[in-house]
This record gives sequence, C-alpha cells and structure tokens, in this order.
Amino acid sequence: MEFILNEQLIPMVNNGNLNITKIQCLVIIKEFIDRISDTKYLEDNVVDKITEMHNTMPSVITWGDYFQTELAYDLQGESDADFIKAVETVKYDIISSYEIFTKKNELFFEWVEYNYNEKEEKKDTFSREEYEEAVHLNILKDYYKSMKIKNNFSAAELSWYNNFKEAMAV
Repeated sequence: MEFILNEQLIPMVNNGNLNITKIQCLVIIKEFIDRISDTKYLEDNVVDKITEMHNTMPSVITWGDYFQTELAYDLQGESDADFIKAVETVKYDIISSYEIFTKKNELFFEWVEYNYNEKEEKKDTFSREEYEEAVHLNILKDYYKSMKIKNNFSAAELSWYNNFKEAMAV
C-alpha cells in the first residue's frame, strides 16, 4: 500500500515534530520524485524478499519514500523556511540533473566520476569550491542514473525552475 506520508513519519507528526507546512512539503516532494523517477528505490523482487524474510513490507520502497523520510528525519528541527528551502533545493537539483545529463554519452558520465574521484583523492590540492562542485555534480549524476529521471515535469515546475535559476544567477 502506498501512503502520501510515509508511515515511519507518523510518530514525528504525533510528537509535533512535523507541522502542517512540513507535512505539505513532504507530500509534494514525494509526489514529485515518484512522478519523475522511472525506477523504484527497492525493486519488486527485493521488496518480496524483505517481506518474506521479515513478515512485513518495508516502508521505503519508492524514491519518493526515500527523499520524504530523509528530509523529514534530517530537517525536523529546522524552521519552516529552512525546510521549504531544502525541499526546493532537492527539486532544483533533480531538474538540474535531468537538464545536465540527458543526451550525454557515457564518456561524460565517466568524466564526472573521474573528476569526483580525483578531487576526493587529492582534496588538499584543489580549492574548496572545485571540490564541492565535483561532489555536487557526482551527486546529480547518481540521481540521474539511479532514479532514471524522466521528463515528467509540469509546466509550472519548469517555470519555477527557470525562475529559480535566474534568481540564483543574480
């Protein structure tokens, strides 16, 4: 059964750690991620094995479940503004991942991985900015490949993305 709010988060709601604003953000991010992801976090055969082994179904099955629970646990104590900003950043990164990696050949993916590994191995020889850029690009690559991001973005999301991108450039 699929829930709009992961069942693992109900104790946080009951304890008052997640208010209505945060819950709305979590529902939005789950719907967004599940809509644009062409794969699940756990494939059906893995879910079946876990269910058989533990006599219960895992609660994190889709990528939407994953992002929803991670954001909730990591940011539950943050202000609403910081929570909203984090959710928007995830959405921005997911769309950016699609924009960057769509129609790229395997050499580009290999270059991103190589660049990341080089910066990771020799951190002290690169500027902090160069290192963080390589790490971030590698994360976006992993999103793209793991989630198999598809262009199922709404017109409103793409407009928001373009406005967000323009605002960051200023």
